Amino acid sequence: MTDFLKSPALDGSPGQAYASHKARANGIARFFAQAHPLETVNGKAGEDQTITLLAHLHAASVDPNVIVDGKVVRDYIPAALRRLNPGDGLVGTRHDYDMALKGLMTIAYRYPHLLGVGGVDFILNNLVPDNIRGGHPDEIEIVEVTFVNIDTPETENHLLMIESSRYLVNQLLHDRIPDPQFDNAANGLSRWILSYLQTIAKHDFLEFNARPYARLALHPLYNLHEFAREPEIRMAAQLLLDYTMMKFAVSSNRGRRVSPFRRLQHRINHQANWFNDLYNDLGDQVAGYFMAYTGFIDPEGSPGGFPPSLTYTALISASATYRPPPAAYILAMKRDNPPSLHRFYHGTRPRLRGSPDIAEGGLEIYYHSPSFLLSAGGSFLNSGYGHDEIDIGKEAWEQTSRAQATTLIPTQADTRFHDLIRFEPYPDPLVDPYADDPDDPDTLHARAVNIGVDRGLIAGANLRPAEKKTILEHATSTSPALTLHNGGLLMAWKGSGNDNLNVAKVESTTVLGFEGVEGIEGVVTLADATDASPALASHNGRLFLAWKGSGNDQLNLAYSDDGVTFIGKRILADSSEHSPALVSYGGRLYLAWTGLDEHLNVAKVVLFGNTEGGFGIEGLEAKIVLGDTSEASPALASHNGRLFLAWKGSGNDNLNLSYSDNGATFHGDMTFPDTSSHGPALTSHGGRLFLAWKGSGNENLNVAKVALLGNTGGGFGIEGLEDKVVLSETSEEPPALGSQNGMLFLAWKGEGEDHLNLRVSQDGTFQALGPWLFCNLGHLGFYVAAYRTPVARPEDLDPVPDNLALVYAMESGGMDFDRFRIATMGLNQGLPAAFEYGGHYQFNAPDGKRFAIWFVLTELKYTARVVNLNDQHAIGDLNTLPLVSGEYMVSPGGHEGLIEIRHPGCTDVPVVLDYRNAERPARDDNRSDCTEPWIDRARALFAIAKAFDEQGEFTDGRTALVDAVHLYDELLTLNPAQNRSPLAFAVIQALGRMGLDYSVSEADLRDWLANPLFTPYPAISQALLLLGRRLKAPVFLDVIVKNYEHTPGVASPQKVEDVKVDVLKAAILEGSNMRHGTNVHDFEQLLQP
Repeated sequence: MTDFLKSPALDGSPGQAYASHKARANGIARFFAQAHPLETVNGKAGEDQTITLLAHLHAASVDPNVIVDGKVVRDYIPAALRRLNPGDGLVGTRHDYDMALKGLMTIAYRYPHLLGVGGVDFILNNLVPDNIRGGHPDEIEIVEVTFVNIDTPETENHLLMIESSRYLVNQLLHDRIPDPQFDNAANGLSRWILSYLQTIAKHDFLEFNARPYARLALHPLYNLHEFAREPEIRMAAQLLLDYTMMKFAVSSNRGRRVSPFRRLQHRINHQANWFNDLYNDLGDQVAGYFMAYTGFIDPEGSPGGFPPSLTYTALISASATYRPPPAAYILAMKRDNPPSLHRFYHGTRPRLRGSPDIAEGGLEIYYHSPSFLLSAGGSFLNSGYGHDEIDIGKEAWEQTSRAQATTLIPTQADTRFHDLIRFEPYPDPLVDPYADDPDDPDTLHARAVNIGVDRGLIAGANLRPAEKKTILEHATSTSPALTLHNGGLLMAWKGSGNDNLNVAKVESTTVLGFEGVEGIEGVVTLADATDASPALASHNGRLFLAWKGSGNDQLNLAYSDDGVTFIGKRILADSSEHSPALVSYGGRLYLAWTGLDEHLNVAKVVLFGNTEGGFGIEGLEAKIVLGDTSEASPALASHNGRLFLAWKGSGNDNLNLSYSDNGATFHGDMTFPDTSSHGPALTSHGGRLFLAWKGSGNENLNVAKVALLGNTGGGFGIEGLEDKVVLSETSEEPPALGSQNGMLFLAWKGEGEDHLNLRVSQDGTFQALGPWLFCNLGHLGFYVAAYRTPVARPEDLDPVPDNLALVYAMESGGMDFDRFRIATMGLNQGLPAAFEYGGHYQFNAPDGKRFAIWFVLTELKYTARVVNLNDQHAIGDLNTLPLVSGEYMVSPGGHEGLIEIRHPGCTDVPVVLDYRNAERPARDDNRSDCTEPWIDRARALFAIAKAFDEQGEFTDGRTALVDAVHLYDELLTLNPAQNRSPLAFAVIQALGRMGLDYSVSEADLRDWLANPLFTPYPAISQALLLLGRRLKAPVFLDVIVKNYEHTPGVASPQKVEDVKVDVLKAAILEGSNMRHGTNVHDFEQLLQP
């Protein structure tokens, strides 16, 4: 099914993105229709049902014979529509029927021919409530919360859905009954919509970047742009769509962004929830809309399969007629654009009716460099709707904005949120809002101001990725377990306050050069329970889990084929009061445990399988009962072909280690002077064996390398421990060790609090890195320098941030990495060992930039935290900014509704979006001055039409060719002299594929094709291409033109619409017969099947 989402584009260029749009839209519709059958369209109409209908309708509009689930779709659409009902038909907050209405308007206007007889009437009469018609009723702008005697404003997205639907319903009703109440100009609705949209043009959306409300607010604009009959309404919608798409282009990287947003605040990106996926369907809603235009572009810059998660919103924009300006494609897709800094300040918008508050203006800062994007996280903003603190009918504070992380997103790497270099907002809680209850996420009156971004530099607190992570979302009362499985590091633990077993994948990263452990994901809670620590091991592609019972001492084993579902549980005959140990060694799975008599036991696990794919755990065999004893759990590890067993003594706390060459006998016992009150942990890492333990008489964690000795005669033994590290971290329980991708992981339960903790080290020393951290990301196109310190005087802060830091990123083309590193350190020798909260500092970049940094991370939300000292016009008070300022988007008048759009290669003549006059929104295009993107589009359309034909995708090929012809005509009409040369060759090639060649010189033909005013060649060539058929035998184009012009009574055509098709066919027939000596009379006989 995902074949539908394969990219049709020939390359990752803006021109190909534009040319492949319709094919991509059809693929998205086909995919969505396949995943959402028409049978689901029934009952009360809602957004989901209308979007499902939209997918099937769009697929059927492209191919009337399209089949989904074995059925010709068009035959079943009318019945599916008629299965819907309006329910109570109530719109607005807490009712939401307007979410269905916006989709029904798309369906009624765009696809009436597929709805069956009376389909539009059915929508109007049966699915549109009686009160959705006429003029704008002021009362819908207020939502009454009667049980607390509070009035609140209706939300922005609801008003847009309701009033755009009302407008479009009025048009249809006016067609049937020319009643003045349905005349949008006469009843005042047009004036209200124009005024409402003007406020957005001046101040951005109130619900800017909202999750999920941006989806609901933009769909009405697509409808108005496509279906409104008043040019002012269409223009107003286009201006807002242009602004939104341009904003996304400068604020995103390959469709990914971590931007501030207002509503719903708990949907912030976080490594522990769904929004760790930067393409999550519940996250940034504009991403799907925009990527419908660009398609998915992979790290290498090539087109890839469209993300299934974004097809819901992409379907809305992909199927609509609107296209963004060329600048949006260029800025989002080209990788040689100069760096740019864009800042959006929304300003002070009018107070909403029914609200006691004026909405605080959003502040967004984005620095776009070819290889990376820097984004500010924003700050707390009130909702503008008032009464944010009240939790009746909604969660308190959920309608507000809270700071996101300030992030660096690389262009040439696929990342998830936890991979990103970022500053987590301080002092806001770092816990996932969904941790306690996914259905009731936490919200708060947040405090963080996370806006430290300028040209290449970001600064703030809690820099990540980092080498230590306290997992606030999960806890344990014992020790966790770690194992490497199928390339990922898995963790298991028992709950805190409960005995349930849990398994999850550890989130670690080195993608951007920082060794980081960021949390866990994919947590699975089993029904099985234990009152001790579990054990994990990977063996022959399966994950095995061992534990002792809860309230009993029986040992248990289970396995998982997918790391999610554990099956095949076997209760073993053996028992232990302590946790078991598991390891894969020599092709067998081994289990170790301390017996009830304190003797150590080791046995092989017996597994069975058959040719039918059956598999299970049979039991244990070859059990060894050692003479050694322990009062705690043992540890097992496989290292360099030997099996190692570690334990603490019985009656003493000394640590012990033994090994086996065959898994049957253990020898070489070594008792270390180091002691622990609990069992140790073992793992093999980087060619060395590591031992970890908690102290005896103290809670400190210890890690050491085991010194092994061997000689040429085959002698081998355990010599002792070396390079021991005593960490500052403490625990009341033993730690766990694991190794993955060259990093050694240490896991433990926190002391006092039961949170899970993880720490990572490449060399096993677990030493804090810094203050300088350098990352040579030349393979990704840039370098990173970070200066990270603990905070000075931590006792003055509550909570205490993990660190204060700055990060500078620079394109790698200007200097080599060593010079970058040395110069950066040399220019910044005055930076302190510990940054002071509230302190002012200067950073000097190796490329000559200088920045002032202010480490205050609350309050004064419009005061710059990073200022470019090289900029003589640098602004510290960001609330003096216009709506948008930057190289490619700017609002010259502040917040008057005037926006200029530019792109690299054409910065002198902008596209002007002028909404200063609410009744006369206007748009000045720059196509005549900036033709290159349009020529690229035309070339791309001709090229992709050829590719589709060669692939046998004739419908897509025909569609692209028609679009190419129309664009060719527009560009020739616009400026023949400038546009003729690059387009004539593409036309000649397209004609050649039809079987049309020429008997004149190519130079003459090119001149004629580029001169629509004085030759008929452009018009006739376009008409020939629009025939969309191939000739069996070639015919000279110049002969066809001559024959056409010599037809009595027929004028020489200057436009394609002037061409008489019957005369053209006769001219082709005459030319063919003359050339090939035939006497064909039926034009169809000349054509290939």
